[in-house]
Formats: sequence, C-alpha cells, structure tokens
Amino acid sequence: MAEEPGFPTIDQHLPGMMAFAASLAQDYQSGELSSWQALTQRVNAFFTPAMLDQAESVAPGWRQMASYAKGLTQVHVMCAFIGLLTCPEFKRASRTQQELAKWVVLFHDIAKHVEPGKSDHTHAFRSATNAAAALPIIGFAVTADHASHFDEWSSLVRAANTQLGERHAAFLIQDNAQLPRIIEGIGQLFGQASPAALIIKTVLLHHSLTMLEQYPVAAPLTRYETEYYLDPDLLAQLKLMSLADSDGWELFLPPTRERYRQLTLAVFDKLQSA
Repeated sequence: MAEEPGFPTIDQHLPGMMAFAASLAQDYQSGELSSWQALTQRVNAFFTPAMLDQAESVAPGWRQMASYAKGLTQVHVMCAFIGLLTCPEFKRASRTQQELAKWVVLFHDIAKHVEPGKSDHTHAFRSATNAAAALPIIGFAVTADHASHFDEWSSLVRAANTQLGERHAAFLIQDNAQLPRIIEGIGQLFGQASPAALIIKTVLLHHSLTMLEQYPVAAPLTRYETEYYLDPDLLAQLKLMSLADSDGWELFLPPTRERYRQLTLAVFDKLQSA
C-alpha cells in the first residue's frame, strides 16, 4: 500500500477536477483526444459556473485567471495536468512527491495575466503568494508567526519586481535580489522544509530556470542562487513542474514535445550533478 502524505491532497478538495484531469490524460494516451481544439472545448465545457466556484474556493484567483484570453491559461493548466499524469518521472515518484506536484500544477499560473502582445514575467512570484494564502485554509500547517507576518511577506513578494530595458522596450521582471528575504519568510511562515513551503517555493521559482534556449526566462537564477536555494526536494518538484509545464503547450506536437522533454531533463541532470 502506498504511503499516505501527511498533508491535504488535491483529490480531497477538488475530486471532480482531478477525475476530469485523469480522464483527459487517459483519452490523450489512447489517442481519443488528439487536438488542441477538442481539448479546449472539453475544458471550457467542464468549467461551468459551479465548477469555477469550486476551483475558486480552493485556489483563490482561479476565476480571474480563467477570464483572460478566453480561458487560455485555464486550458494550459489542465494540459499541464495531462503532462504531469502521463510523465514517467511522475509515475516513478513517491506518493508524497506526486501529491505535492499536483498542488504545484494547480497554483503555478494562478496569478498569470494574459494580454495581447505582452508576456507576464512576474506571475510566478504573484502565484506563490496566492498559493501561500490558500494552503492554510485548505489545511496545511503554519507556524506561530504566520498570523502576524503573512501580510508583510505577501506584500514583499508582490512588490519584488524590477524593470528590464529602457523606454518603450521596458518591462517588469522578478527581482531575485529579494529572494533571501522571500525564502526566509516562507520558512518563518510555514517551516522551511514543510510540504507547504515546498509547494510555495516551487511555484515561486518555476519561471526562474531556462529550459530551452529559444525561450529564455527573463530573470534566471545565477549559478550561485541555484546551488544555494535548490535542494534535492525542491529540484525534484521543479523537474516535475517543468516537464508538465512544457508538455502543457506541446501535447499535440509529439516530436517537439519529446525534444523539449529531453532538453529539460538535460538541464536537471546538470543541476542535480552539480
């Protein structure tokens, strides 16, 4: 019998959504689900007003996220669940790692803004604050400092951005100079090695490593930062998230999906052997 995780699972809180994700993954693997259009139609049909209310009750920000670009990010998140559930590394992971990864996928783009012609380079930090606000309500443990320090930490993370470029080319990116205070704050609020902390840190940093040269992240971690912040447990979660995130855009382009998968694995092989 598989070990039971010592924290709430997404299947307990969103059983309908996870059953739907599992059915999508099964139909994708069987070939019954074979196009982005068909998948989009199924996702949009599933998220009725009542289902949106359920998602919002567990992951505040879901409804707003789903309102952008005709639900593009909502569809992507469900595609990322397909990628996660069909990923060999996920299937080989422990039950605890699997349950943590599901929460990470749920929250990873929860605060992402989608606007024509623009990229949201700071959504990972904002999404981490959404996750951090939601997890205690769901039932994840917090420290004695949580009530008195959460608002200050959340404001710090949401303000942790800086401008890249000048004049018309300028845009905001994550301010990694704030990471020492942000990471320390996660430990103060949740305990540094707790399940909640691992979920939040994975969401926070899921847009901080470049997997593909043609799609570099705007604010990558330095070599020193990767060695300092990315312990084995966090690396394992970032690996699952990165594989699922990539698959979430490439499900129906099998050669590209596999090529991106191998490139992503190579990045983590290098990080894990450093």
